[in-house]
Amino acid sequence: MTSFLLLLLSTCLCIDALWRVPLTKTTLDRKYYNKDAIVEYLRQKYITNYTFVASYDYQEGLSNYLNAEYYGTIQIGNPPQTFKVLFDTGSANLWVPCSICPLTDKACSQHNKFNCTQSSTCYPTNSYLPLKYGTGSLHGYVDFDVVCMICAEAVFAFYLNRDLYNNTVGGELTLCGIDPTHYQGPIVWEYLISETYWQIQLGGIIINGQQITGPTTAIVDSGTSLIAGPPALVQEIQQVIGAGASGSIDCSTIPNLPEITFIIGGIPLVVIPQNYVIKVSIL
Repeated sequence: MTSFLLLLLSTCLCIDALWRVPLTKTTLDRKYYNKDAIVEYLRQKYITNYTFVASYDYQEGLSNYLNAEYYGTIQIGNPPQTFKVLFDTGSANLWVPCSICPLTDKACSQHNKFNCTQSSTCYPTNSYLPLKYGTGSLHGYVDFDVVCMICAEAVFAFYLNRDLYNNTVGGELTLCGIDPTHYQGPIVWEYLISETYWQIQLGGIIINGQQITGPTTAIVDSGTSLIAGPPALVQEIQQVIGAGASGSIDCSTIPNLPEITFIIGGIPLVVIPQNYVIKVSIL
């Protein structure tokens, strides 16, 4: 079990201009893909509830893992300590490995570890918190420290580059505004219906002219590029596109697969098969 530290944000920095977080990528490899673990992780993520600088552009790197997760570096504390984190709208928790995590633990041996005693702004609470996922478990303590900002415009956006093999740039996260060079056409706005997640009203899903589901709710989650849903709905989508119960298809059939249309804000948003199928290499 990995030891970690959960940080609650405090002492904000005022940002007057667009804050840019460039994305980078890692090589996609089939051996890192565990469908059952991912399903269990997403199930627990959505079902379980946990309690508890100036006018210039700033850039830092992000990475894409399995074309499904985009992560990057942040700095915590004073003086700052640097960590790689997943920018995840599907979670309200910020956690990083802590200084007591043993080097015998693979997660801690490969990542930086936060030391509260080395930050003049860190306030330890000694409040213990365990977290369990399908891919593993964590436990640690809650601390307060500096790792937030105030934006003149309360807007953030993700631009994701799916060209995994020909480009090392994974895209860009912008905070305090939107970069108009990263999109075309009008922006579709939809009200949040819950403060628990970035939860919105989904008007429906349409494939080949067939409405798969009517109005329902959905969560906009930057922590994964996967489309997760109730088993019956996912199985129906798999059947319509010809994936079957396994959810796998022959990659040569991708050009012939149907588009999937999501109705958001009354506007049809079309996802082409090249974007809803993840290619993995053969073992």
